[in-house]
Amino acid sequence: LQGRRDRTSMGITGTPEDIANAVLFFANDKSSFITGKILLVDGGRTDHLA
Repeated sequence: LQGRRDRTSMGITGTPEDIANAVLFFANDKSSFITGKILLVDGGRTDHLA
């Protein structure tokens, strides 16, 4: 796991709760004005691709 942590901008490993929080946000009325977006929940692992 240390190798994975080293490859993220945040330097931490995500948890199932991190994914659940993103899902709950999109299931909530507070996201009602958001359409057609992809939310990466990866701790910054893919930020070097931008």
